[in-house]
Amino acid sequence: MWGIERIDADEAYRRAEFPVVAQRVFLAHAAVCPLPAVVCRAVQSYLDRASREDQEHWFARGEEANLRRRAAVFLGVEEDEVALIAPTSLGISMVAHGLPWRAGDNVVLCGEDFPSNYYPWLLLREQGVEIRQVRTPFAGAVEPPAVVEQMDGRTRLVALASGHFVSGFRIDPDAIGREVHARGALFCLDAIQTLGAMPTSLAEVDFAAADAHKWLLGPQGAGWLVVRRQHHELLRPVQWGWRNVRCPGYIVGSHVEYVRGAARYEGGSANFLGQVGVDAAAQALARVGIERVAARLLERRRQVVAGMERLGFETYPIPAARQSGIASFWAAGASAPRLGQRLSAQGIDVSVRSRAGGEPVLRVAPHFYNTPVEIDRFLDAVEAALPESRPAGRGQ
Repeated sequence: MWGIERIDADEAYRRAEFPVVAQRVFLAHAAVCPLPAVVCRAVQSYLDRASREDQEHWFARGEEANLRRRAAVFLGVEEDEVALIAPTSLGISMVAHGLPWRAGDNVVLCGEDFPSNYYPWLLLREQGVEIRQVRTPFAGAVEPPAVVEQMDGRTRLVALASGHFVSGFRIDPDAIGREVHARGALFCLDAIQTLGAMPTSLAEVDFAAADAHKWLLGPQGAGWLVVRRQHHELLRPVQWGWRNVRCPGYIVGSHVEYVRGAARYEGGSANFLGQVGVDAAAQALARVGIERVAARLLERRRQVVAGMERLGFETYPIPAARQSGIASFWAAGASAPRLGQRLSAQGIDVSVRSRAGGEPVLRVAPHFYNTPVEIDRFLDAVEAALPESRPAGRGQ
């Protein structure tokens, strides 16, 4: 399934497995992905089954445990450390507001991260928690010394993204996690911009969250929260219901007793339809091999960067070891929003985001199934659109 060699050699196969490529050049996987056929087939199979019995019947026979076990293998953690929840915002919020904070504690984060990994921590100021921000040369370029610089004896947790949603800078979670743990603090990772695209180690991570609708190629509103086993008693659930509080026979008791493992963070009915899709996507990616996916993505990134620089665009100066599938571009006199609209009209999907300070940039995020021919088509379209993307009165 999803053999890279066959994708390269058989366009009919590529179109069958990734239907979007028959209509569009999709280079916006850092936003919301189109669903591949393997995910649609898995979801349709579940829907067919759910139309003939109640929606939970299949899972009551053990398939839920299989989903959790396969997710744990994909993530490199233990089965009882995976909660089947999403979106990423929910997982991070559950960590931020489930820990026992004390006035005077501090949290270290990156002020240029995506809002989902900023606002849940910012709200802790209401509990007397200080918010500290790492100093970086550009968006998301977080290295261990910058984290250590902000830490002291009252630092309880460091919260970072595995990859920055604009610059594409990919942190080293193992190196940062070791520094964080050496100073007695916890480490929480927003993994959505690398999981499924690049190797993402959780070996030194205490908590991690990711939805499936970007690089994992899965449905929106489905994903995982990882809570390490040693923190199950420390991190208090912030939602409660029949799934995570023991209630034999659905009869309420006089006290709250949580189920075992990370399932204690799943308060109500599960999004099994979405989880079936996540599982199908993750297993297909695992068969390809994340190392191979990453190598292909970096090849595509090099092609994009070389072409855009030839056209006069700038990008972030990211060292090779810290690159991801994301690259963003800007050029004097070129309007990223206009360029994005022009590309979309020609069937080429990219994203428009902003640098710190509000300057729009063109974000390009191919996946492993995109071809060099598609990248060339994108570059040709950018070159052709450049005169029309320049504001009136500006130079060429």
